[in-house]
Amino acid sequence: MGVFPKERHACLARIRRQPKPWTAKNFGAVEWLPEASIDPMLLDILPRGAREMTSRDLATLDKCFGAKGKFPAVKIETGEVGL
Repeated sequence: MGVFPKERHACLARIRRQPKPWTAKNFGAVEWLPEASIDPMLLDILPRGAREMTSRDLATLDKCFGAKGKFPAVKIETGEVGL
């Protein structure tokens, strides 16, 4: 799900838990949901305006999405890994 001030998108892929081990056959096609299925309340929890990031915030982002993070970010244009 992606919720932004001017856009809302949601999709799902159904999963069959059996048989194991899982293969591609356990996962259904991606289904895009209508915008009306997204609760408007989610807009209320989005931050408003600019927020300053602390060094602790940056360290947390690097730990998660940096080159050696659990979920390293990849720059689509270059393939470069990390923030």
